[in-house]
Amino acid sequence: PFVLPANLDMAWLKIASRWNRADQNFVDDDDQCSFLFRLLYAFEFLDSNRTSPFAFDPRSSPLKEALSMIGRLVSKQTRDFLLAEIETLIQKHCPEFNYKGNEQQFIESGPPFDAMSRENLMEALSSSIRSRVNEGPKKGGDDRDVELLFLQAKSRLCDTDLYCTVTNAFLSSPHNLTPSYSYHLLCRDPLIVFRFPVKVWLSRGLRRLILTCLRALVLANNAIVLQESPMDESADELLVARDAIIVRCLLAMVHGCDSENYCFCSMTTNFIRWSLASRPGLLGLLIKQNLEEKAIDWLVEYIPESFN
Repeated sequence: PFVLPANLDMAWLKIASRWNRADQNFVDDDDQCSFLFRLLYAFEFLDSNRTSPFAFDPRSSPLKEALSMIGRLVSKQTRDFLLAEIETLIQKHCPEFNYKGNEQQFIESGPPFDAMSRENLMEALSSSIRSRVNEGPKKGGDDRDVELLFLQAKSRLCDTDLYCTVTNAFLSSPHNLTPSYSYHLLCRDPLIVFRFPVKVWLSRGLRRLILTCLRALVLANNAIVLQESPMDESADELLVARDAIIVRCLLAMVHGCDSENYCFCSMTTNFIRWSLASRPGLLGLLIKQNLEEKAIDWLVEYIPESFN
């Protein structure tokens, strides 16, 4: 191909440092247009040569930023052409990707966030998470400052940078270097979040942050498994087995098989409800695997529709 994944990365790096989706004054230039047309070429090559070792991984590319750039192009003809082509290819190869109407809702930035660059924002988020991992969550389990940083980063960073930063920070250790898992690997193994220390799961704020990441990785993993499995039956078996592990881990976290240490979490409840609703037969598999009685009681109380 004329455009290798490395060429696409280099084109993005030329504009990444000064690109901010919340900055309405950013105008298109040669570097920006070069990146967009290289992205389109890479997508077209992937579409016609999916198994080629030179095909790029679209999930590791800044897709939200690319669509925002297209929406701000001056030329309507170029804008309409790129938007139609790239949106079609995104939905084909990344069906889990959701970017309604090419519009992004931004969280209003205030001090100190309005003065922070993308790199500084990532470093601040990583440092905050690593401090919680090393020192433990705040008393009362309310880590709203980390949540606020995460929401700011989610508004300004591409998913690749955000979820890699969060995951690598949670897996860090004071005695070892911070790991460097790629987004390509995270999408293929979303269960890696259950390697996070138990203490961070006990914090309401950090738990909501983790579940947000887990949902995004699960959706990406669904699409990857369905695309790459030779048969639909084998894909369904893999996804049911994966979801069974996720639900069992979340149930253990919610009640810990100990009513005295029970904690209610609406986001965890909604995640379990979503998993059971989207995967028919999952509850039956869990019961056949000798799910604990207290876990079944919890499901009956908080997700009764799963037994209909």
